[in-house]
This record gives sequence, C-alpha cells and structure tokens, in this order.
Amino acid sequence: MRRRALRTIITGTCCFLTLLSLSGLSAAAPSSVVFCRYGPKTGMTTTFQLRTPTRNGSSDTFPDVNSKWDQPRDGGSNPHQGIDLDAPYGTDVFAVWKGWVVAAAGGQVDLYLDLDQDAIKDDSAWATYMHLSTIYVSVDSYIDVTARIGKSGGSPAHLHFGIRKSTGLWAPDERYYPQGWSTGRDLDFVCAVSQSGNVIRATAYAKDDGATVYLQPGDVDLYHRDSTTEPWQEADMTLVAGSQTRWEFNLGTIYTPGSSVRYMIIAERWDVIDPYKWGIFPAKYEQPPAPDPNESWAYDYLTVAIQ
Repeated sequence: MRRRALRTIITGTCCFLTLLSLSGLSAAAPSSVVFCRYGPKTGMTTTFQLRTPTRNGSSDTFPDVNSKWDQPRDGGSNPHQGIDLDAPYGTDVFAVWKGWVVAAAGGQVDLYLDLDQDAIKDDSAWATYMHLSTIYVSVDSYIDVTARIGKSGGSPAHLHFGIRKSTGLWAPDERYYPQGWSTGRDLDFVCAVSQSGNVIRATAYAKDDGATVYLQPGDVDLYHRDSTTEPWQEADMTLVAGSQTRWEFNLGTIYTPGSSVRYMIIAERWDVIDPYKWGIFPAKYEQPPAPDPNESWAYDYLTVAIQ
C-alpha cells in the first residue's frame, strides 16, 4: 500500500446523503460536490446496450478512449466527469438511442434517453455530448437512433461523452456497453465489481490517449468494516492470476461467517502530478477529502454477507 493521504480512515455512522444538484453542496461535507449516487445498489447489476456515438456507415465504431470516467488525471475535471473519445475534428456524432433533445447549445447536446421506447420521459438517463463544433438537432425534438447529433470539435479534437442520471450527475458507463470497449471496462476507472463467496473482485486501470495504464501492487485497496461504529480498515487487493487489470481480496480471511461487511474500493495513480490521485467505487463525491475521524459524513459502500 503506497497511499499517504488516505491512511487515516473515517469512523462514525455510514449513511446515505441526499442527492444535490451538480452545483449544490452537502451541509455535512461543505467542501465536496456531489458526484454520483448511482452504483451497484441502485441498478448497476443490469446492463443495456446503447449504440455508439460514432459510426462507420450504419455500424457502430469503438474509438480509442483518451480518458475514462472517474479517472484521476492532470488537467480538466479530476477525477474525470464523463469519457473522452478519440474523434478527429469534424467527425459525425450520432444519437446513442431514441430520445428527446433537452439541450443543444454552446457545443453541447443533452439527449434524454427513451430506453424502453414508450415515448414517456421516465427512464432517468441522459446522454451528454460536449465540445461539438456543429450541432444539427434542436431542443424539444424527439430523434431516432440514426439521427446525426452534430460534429466533434475541441482542442485538441475529441468527443466528450457520457451518461448522466437523476439530477444530471455523471454516472458509470460500463453497464451501457456490455459489448465493445472491453465489455465497457475501458470506460470506467474502477468497474466490474463482483462478489464470489467472500472474494471481492474489481477491474481497475487507466486510459491515456488510447494507451492502457496498468496500476501497480499497492495501488488498489479494499476498505472494509463490519459495523457503523468501527473505523474503516484497508487491505491491499492483489492481481488475479494471469491478469494485469483484475484485482481481488478475500474478506473471509478477516471476518467470521455471518458477519455483514461494508466495503468500498479506492484505486490511485501515482503517475498523476495533481495532488488528488484517487478514484473511488462506489462514487459519491467529485473529490472527497481524505477520510478523517473528524469528518461526520460518510462514503458510499457495498455490503457482503461473510459465508
């Protein structure tokens, strides 16, 4: 474990805070902007295959990922809100599903997705396209998946894309692309979190301008505790045999059968110059401060029953 700033772990009650808007602040954590409250406990176990925002004729294309969602990085939002896709200037950009155009100005288009195709705005999912050089759609129009949204722009040229949930918060994208982009794992910094008995597994790696950046031993940690009053403990996750991106830890080596254990995963990039180097799953805040016993607010978490 190489982490410095996160070595002191929070104590106190772990609770869920109310969703606030992107510009809102939590009274319990005045320096932290709510980032995402959309994790496995609220639907990430299901998948939905969207079309891709770029095409080759009628076929989907899967351009290189320049920066993943929730990826620590230097410059821009850190961790990254949304995904940067490689797209030369002027690349045609398409709707990823049927839906309503709810914003189309300033190089940005927001498309409210009609996932179940019932023409009712009740699916709480938006596709956001940013840095567009040209926009072809207009607000309040209902468009088909074949519709051309606009053309890519940016400097350097790329397409900033991603899915938003609830009040517009950027959400993980893995579940929307179970086919392509390495079954969606190229899109989110920490993803594919699973439980197999007492073993917790997760995939964690970065993407920089299309190149895969592998994390090193000590960079991916499982934080865990079995009550609301005990402090969080940290454990180094180890690479699954034969993999460079899949990490695991067996909580059965620590807890007795019948224990209900809460956990979260924190992955870090020591090649990032910015002082903030972490991505946290499940994501809750844009850039939470280092866990501290004096903090009264809590991180989000998952739960496993020890067998």
